[in-house]
Amino acid sequence: MTYCLGWKYGGSVYLIADSAATGFAHPHAARSSFDELHDSVRGEFVQESLLKLVRLSDKRAATYSGDVAIATDLLSILKQRCEYGDSIQIALTSAAASVGPFTSERPVSLLIAEHGEQGPSLKLWHSVQPGDISEVAIGEIGSLQTYHSDFAKTALSLLCRGNIEERRLLPIVSAVVQTYGVHDNLIQQNIGGLIFGLQVCSEGVVWQEDTNYFLYPDTISPLTYVSAFARDDVVVVNSSVTNATSCFSNSVNTVEISEWFGKWDGYIQSHINSNNYRYWVFISSARKVITIVRLEDLTADNQYFSLTFQGNGKFDLGISPTLRDALLAPIDPQGHDAIPFRLKFLNGKPTR
Repeated sequence: MTYCLGWKYGGSVYLIADSAATGFAHPHAARSSFDELHDSVRGEFVQESLLKLVRLSDKRAATYSGDVAIATDLLSILKQRCEYGDSIQIALTSAAASVGPFTSERPVSLLIAEHGEQGPSLKLWHSVQPGDISEVAIGEIGSLQTYHSDFAKTALSLLCRGNIEERRLLPIVSAVVQTYGVHDNLIQQNIGGLIFGLQVCSEGVVWQEDTNYFLYPDTISPLTYVSAFARDDVVVVNSSVTNATSCFSNSVNTVEISEWFGKWDGYIQSHINSNNYRYWVFISSARKVITIVRLEDLTADNQYFSLTFQGNGKFDLGISPTLRDALLAPIDPQGHDAIPFRLKFLNGKPTR
């Protein structure tokens, strides 16, 4: 299965999804970019390998859970009908009629984000009830257990009460959901790998801004470093765990991979060894503490950290006392925290 989350906030609608896929093929790597063991689950292997976010048109996107082959057929037709200008209702009805009938043994669920004349819209569809297309404010699909699912909704509800800038909300929610796999074995739920997202707004489909992740123990060292960014609807992930760079495309993407690499290969090599990332997410592997630094100026030094790459997956990270205090902040022992995580957001301003 998988885990996908969608929600509306302000004038936007958002989608995030994990990148694990389940199948009979042996994993190409022993561990995911976030150091999760690619394990056998109920006779099949789960590994980080698939982007489940699909651009349908200029202001429409979808994510899915369930049978990948059936979802691919559905989304291919849905994408084509959306490009023709059909409404989601008409396009999805047509796609379901073409691909169905559906069975309970191979279910599919979709979350569809759209920004139209009436503003943001989020629709939920399940193959078990193909005639029912529901408009929702928050939607979840996949195999996540109840505890994490309830927590996601609680955290999202609390975040949406604040006056958070729309572009900043996506990496915050992605970071919170990313911690699930750090603290629990989500591979056993057929979930894992990078959690990434996109925003659909009046500007169109906007991918999550370039994000760096650091996983750290109580001693802060050693650190695990993961970078993620999207270019032309392909997500690139570089990890110090695997000492490798992976590119994830969705099963509906019509881009020729050879052409994509021809365009972006040189850029990828330079970008993964740069500091030009908007968001820097620090996740404690020992305690449920998340610290997010947003850099205002990507070309300037900031007051919180400095990063130097040494090659072969190695790097040197200098941390300021202010950031160190945030990383080691305890969870409220009296249980006064609204949710069982400590989340801190810092604005990284240039120092020159």
